[in-house]
Amino acid sequence: MTAKKQKIALETQKAAVNQERLKLNQTKSTNQKYRREIDCLRKELTSALNECKRLTAGTKKAKKISMEQNKQQMVHLRLAEDHTCQAIALMSTHEADKKKFDSDIAKMKANL
Repeated sequence: MTAKKQKIALETQKAAVNQERLKLNQTKSTNQKYRREIDCLRKELTSALNECKRLTAGTKKAKKISMEQNKQQMVHLRLAEDHTCQAIALMSTHEADKKKFDSDIAKMKANL
């Protein structure tokens, strides 16, 4: 090879190396951009997962409170029903006693 051909080959090689450096720099730039985006998405995901955990805990707490209140309501409904039954029984007994009393008064008046 002559010196001129070597020089041309060297210039061609330099140009090719420069082209590859340019591609490498572009790739590095793109990678950095994607890394930043991925980091941002990871932060968003972590934040969303933490929020889900917080909401789940709140839901469980609300469910527990609701279940307890439902139990208390059922107890109070049973007590109210028992009291209503007792009141009806007392009214019935009162009516029977009143009729007996009226009957006894009528008999006493008749005996006088």
